[in-house]
Amino acid sequence: IHRVPLGQSVVLPAAHCPSCQQPLSWYDTLPLLGWLALRGRCRRCKARISVRYPLIELLSCGLALLTFRSVLVEPELPVAMTLARFLLRYGLSAVLLALSAIDLAHKRIPDRITYPAIPLAFVLGRLDGFANVWQAGIGMLGGYLLIRAIADGYYYLTGREGLGYGDGKLLAIVGAYLYFRG
Repeated sequence: IHRVPLGQSVVLPAAHCPSCQQPLSWYDTLPLLGWLALRGRCRRCKARISVRYPLIELLSCGLALLTFRSVLVEPELPVAMTLARFLLRYGLSAVLLALSAIDLAHKRIPDRITYPAIPLAFVLGRLDGFANVWQAGIGMLGGYLLIRAIADGYYYLTGREGLGYGDGKLLAIVGAYLYFRG
């Protein structure tokens, strides 16, 4: 959420203070606990660390719990299948959370996340058994084209951009996973 909009790698360098760039210790990166132990400040330079980090971690934890609950209420499946369904659904939820946070902060939805997420959501939706390929394809294209039509219509009427195509890609992800029911 922090690095992608800046064009940085999400892998390297390891977690570091946004101010002094010093690497964080593994125990400083423990979700919620690290931020609380540091009282929201860098251990070295004492610069403030945004409250956004623990808030996103809390939201992610809540999504994980809700996702796990959704998997448990389904008919009994083998443990491996239940775990796979949880990971698929939570992974998609985490991608949508990241895209939402980036959009809120920067008013854009990065292609670097949406382009791989669209086919991934398409495949995951089929593995999760939501719909057939045609329904998912219609959901994916319909989601994108609906937002594209609204964005283009607004632009032609006002001469200003009111909605970006990233929103269409976001809806394509959702449509690819959940499908279109006619």
